Amino acid sequence: MPHDITYCVCDVETDGPTPGVHALRSIGIVAFDEAGVEIDAFAANLEPLPDTTPDPDTMAWWATEPDAWAAATIDAQPAETVMRDLLSWLHRLPAPRMLVAHPLAFDGAWLDAYLRRFTDQQVFAMHPNASPFAGAGIDIATFVHATFDVPLPVGLPTYPEALRRGAPHDHTPLTDARGHAATFFNARALGRDPEQRARVRALMLQTSNGTRVHDDGRAG
Repeated sequence: MPHDITYCVCDVETDGPTPGVHALRSIGIVAFDEAGVEIDAFAANLEPLPDTTPDPDTMAWWATEPDAWAAATIDAQPAETVMRDLLSWLHRLPAPRMLVAHPLAFDGAWLDAYLRRFTDQQVFAMHPNASPFAGAGIDIATFVHATFDVPLPVGLPTYPEALRRGAPHDHTPLTDARGHAATFFNARALGRDPEQRARVRALMLQTSNGTRVHDDGRAG
């Protein structure tokens, strides 16, 4: 019998694109059960590491989001403290736990780098005891586009309201993690129903062709 999975939807905010060169500034992980019901959440802001330097282009973008930057930097704690607290929190969640992110390659790489630096754990490990997570993780964009048989876009993906359902995205980790989780669990549910799957697939295909499409099929 398969085990119920605890889905740990992660979102991070950083002051640049590269772990070790730039710093992780804020992290949020929201845990969900198989039904998409929230179990618990973890959030913390991290002090920048002394051997890192903010990326000028990233900071120029943050200057356009002052409220989000303030939320990502207030009450920052030492990175080692945050990562040890996070690891303890993760291990209290029901196992097996799977990391979910949008995109997994970015959020997962940052989480992996900081776990490796400050704990004896990592995200992507060959041995189960070396990671708080099971499996290779789930990239939400890849999952959604595979579920509805739609090619992945070259740039940032956009989703119809049937998948987002009003979920906010304000560049704060817990808000964004919950929004990504809504997309993931809505895709799981709609993908199981052939009629709903076909409807959402049509919307996504039209959107990928550059047409703004409403959920009732109207363009414009």
